[in-house]
Amino acid sequence: MYTKIEDGIWRKMKQNQLSETAKILYLYLFTCPHRNMIGLYYIPLAYCSADLGMEPERVSEGFRELQDAGLLLCDEAEEMVLLPEFLRMNPLDNANVEKKACTVFSALPETWLFGPFGAILEQLPKPFPHLLERVSERYGNTEDRKQKTETEDRIPKAEAEGRMQKTETEHTAAPCDAAAAEGMGEEMPAIWLPLNDGTEYGVPWGDVEEYRQLYPAVDVDQELRSMRGWLLNNPKNRKTQGGIRRFINGWLERSQNKAPRQGGSPPTSFSALAAQMDNDAGGEWR
Repeated sequence: MYTKIEDGIWRKMKQNQLSETAKILYLYLFTCPHRNMIGLYYIPLAYCSADLGMEPERVSEGFRELQDAGLLLCDEAEEMVLLPEFLRMNPLDNANVEKKACTVFSALPETWLFGPFGAILEQLPKPFPHLLERVSERYGNTEDRKQKTETEDRIPKAEAEGRMQKTETEHTAAPCDAAAAEGMGEEMPAIWLPLNDGTEYGVPWGDVEEYRQLYPAVDVDQELRSMRGWLLNNPKNRKTQGGIRRFINGWLERSQNKAPRQGGSPPTSFSALAAQMDNDAGGEWR
């Protein structure tokens, strides 16, 4: 299988001021042996790390940079990626090729990326009606996708307003302090993190204390607030109920590795082994 890449890709990477790591990753995702003919495929973080000889945390940072630039969409729970520009650069040339693409799509695991993928197909200058029909069968028609996307993107207004009134104190209190929650109930979380199903995950106080011990060089309270801000501004990249804790640990681990030690020397990287163990256990990356 060969893949076409337009020379304009370099201009896009320059415009987005991508780092060297993100540039390598972007080209890798277009050409790696794990890709398929539709640009929506399964690729665990460990594959990228092994193929490129990069530390897992460096790969993860590159993925985050590409997502922020709008050049990539990821489903961490299913370890799937979607390259929005792939089919524009590599159109399905004829009916037989499109038929094969339908077979490739049908073999993919369920993912919320089907919604954006269907929207991309509808906007392409050359239509692929059979593939779009197959996407609609699995993810719904245009109106269904619109409703699902709205659900994924935001909490309904009335619910959001009610939740804001109820949890405004918990969301904005700074710093996170267990003592400040006395008299508010043992179940009161330290902070709420929005999920991809429109609900929110309350980070338990016990977890916060454990994070402080695991990542002593990190301001855990501020990092949790930064996570909430990032998730609010990136609704497509919000996590699942089952993946949010791995997201928190991954974020804090990267911050720990970046933090200078006392005396100014850089920290010794311990995350490669931990990340590999996570992936061996079916971990997810953001």
